[in-house]
Amino acid sequence: MPEQPFESVEDFLQDLRFQQWARGEAPGDKRYWQAFLNSNPDKVHLYEEAIALILIMQGNDLQPVNSSRKIRQIQDAIADKVTEKRILPVWQWLRWGLAAMLVVAVGFWWSNRTTNKTAEVAATEKFIPALKQSVTRRNERTQAMLVNLPDGSSVLLSKESSVRYNQQMNGKKRVVYLTGEGFFEVVKDANRPFFVYADKVVTKVLGTSFTVKSYPDSAEAIVSVKTGKVSVSTAAQNAGSHTSLTLLPNQQVNLLVENQKLTTTITEVVKPSEMTPVQKEPFEFEFTPVAEAFKILEANYAVKIHFDEVKMRDCTLTASLKDEPFLEKIRLICLATESSFQVLEDQIIISGNGCQTP
Repeated sequence: MPEQPFESVEDFLQDLRFQQWARGEAPGDKRYWQAFLNSNPDKVHLYEEAIALILIMQGNDLQPVNSSRKIRQIQDAIADKVTEKRILPVWQWLRWGLAAMLVVAVGFWWSNRTTNKTAEVAATEKFIPALKQSVTRRNERTQAMLVNLPDGSSVLLSKESSVRYNQQMNGKKRVVYLTGEGFFEVVKDANRPFFVYADKVVTKVLGTSFTVKSYPDSAEAIVSVKTGKVSVSTAAQNAGSHTSLTLLPNQQVNLLVENQKLTTTITEVVKPSEMTPVQKEPFEFEFTPVAEAFKILEANYAVKIHFDEVKMRDCTLTASLKDEPFLEKIRLICLATESSFQVLEDQIIISGNGCQTP
């Protein structure tokens, strides 16, 4: 793994080993940089930009960069290479190609896109290591789709939305890449923060429930909190500005990019009319028949729960499950009814003696 922190583009460009890799002089370093990207997804955009800067400059004789002035000189040189016929700057072409290869939702906003791949994009593709042990789930249905994550957290995906995550999710950070809209319920773990990377926002939590909505073809992104506390951050690409804020329960932030400028609007109390059904549902049960509790879960999470109605007919549930991921809700109900469960895609099988009176 790389030893230095790489907190900026300058750090990458000052590193001789990185320069050799970017120029194609060290093909044996593929695993080295792949491990770095897998462990530091928040630094992918710095890595991409450094690769692009070196390639665009045809940096076979590039010397270590030791000042911000040199970075600006390189960036100015990139601008000089842009012809009047080209709609987008070279760097935006590169970033689009890199992001598409990584399936990483990095924030970038521009209005006119083209489908022609430039030579610069083709030249960069060989430098992007394949991400291993990742799973991508996409909702192709018209209704919501529940995805249970390896750490026990869950995300309810809206239609035409997808998430990508590591199969094990056992690192120091739990990372999910979202395209579109998803309602997250996150298992609490103070030692392993949970990050959701979307097209325009990065959301960080320790354990809570919230919605992130950020489609690549939309100028607006929304983060809405149901329970707990959420940290939201984003960066405006061209202006270089940075927004970071904290949201509390029932607060929402709308981020809008217009004319390459970012504006944020915080709503202190989210109206019920603006909430999805799962956000509205309190999941508060007081002597509620278990069969009724299962129906509430089925309706909100788009799953089918199979159980023996005869054995469960005398079971009631008293619990507050508003802040628990879906599988934790199921586990707690099974614990209260001396039952067990199995997960088969979007179906839950409940087994056990239930509360049948002898």
